[in-house]
Amino acid sequence: MLNDRPYPAPRKAKRSAVEIEEERAWVRFYRQVGQADIAAEVLAQLDADAQARHDHLALYLSCRESLRAHKARTQRNKRIGQLVRQAGRVLVVEPMRALRLKTSRAIDLLVATLRGAWPFRVTEPERERARKALARVGGEKLIDKPIAGLSGGETQRVFLARALINDPVLLILDEPTAGVDTKGRAEFMDVLSEISRSDELAAILVTHNLAAIARTAT
Repeated sequence: MLNDRPYPAPRKAKRSAVEIEEERAWVRFYRQVGQADIAAEVLAQLDADAQARHDHLALYLSCRESLRAHKARTQRNKRIGQLVRQAGRVLVVEPMRALRLKTSRAIDLLVATLRGAWPFRVTEPERERARKALARVGGEKLIDKPIAGLSGGETQRVFLARALINDPVLLILDEPTAGVDTKGRAEFMDVLSEISRSDELAAILVTHNLAAIARTAT
């Protein structure tokens, strides 16, 4: 005679505390896989264990997708950052630089060398140091002149004063009279000749001008 009573459902094996905690850990990994650092760590673990990768294939694929999306976001943000920097340079930095060069005076250039930054206001001690540096090269009258309005020879005097303002012990001049007219070249060589006689400063002159070499060599 057949028994019509249903068979009792098989009992599930009781899991250990370790197994339960492991399952909870995998669930946390699934929830946090959107974070690139966690995805990379989980992916490294799964790559090292073929059986775990097989058992958690969905998690493995989710990690790979998370890292791919993170890389794409990083590249996109980098492109956006480059675009913002370029726009800032074109719209702000370059116009400000052009305006500064157009309106800057010789003293601004010299004080910027002292400070290591462009000055918005020049103090009296700074002005005195700039005046003395210009006086050494015969350019004291240039102190408040706009750089854009200087001649070639005057510009070289200002640049030479800029090199001298921090009291160096060695001065290196590379073709200092290039682009200067004949009169300006002669005046500038007079200044170099005077500097070359100083016992406090050594100078190295790089030039193809033999006359300049003859005048400054001691």
